[in-house]
Amino acid sequence: KKHIKLRDYFRKEIKKLGLKLLVSDAEASPTVTSLFPPTDVDEKVWRDLLKEKYQLIIAGGMGELKGKIVRVAHMGFITKPDLDQVLLAFKKSLKEII
Repeated sequence: KKHIKLRDYFRKEIKKLGLKLLVSDAEASPTVTSLFPPTDVDEKVWRDLLKEKYQLIIAGGMGELKGKIVRVAHMGFITKPDLDQVLLAFKKSLKEII
């Protein structure tokens, strides 16, 4: 139940930022959200900025999605304030690189 609430919250906030999700709400995982970086934003450059400046380690895509998406987990000990930190870092970092 907790994971589903966090998933729904995070997906709603990602949409508010104007970012595109990989899958529909009906297909969304309760444990991880995958999203596309904005057009013309290099996924690796964005993840590196998030790590270096905001101390966030965000997973990239794998296989055919490598270099195309980022993945954010919302399982285990992750809380809403943790996700708020991710969202704030997304917002600030995108202002820097767009």
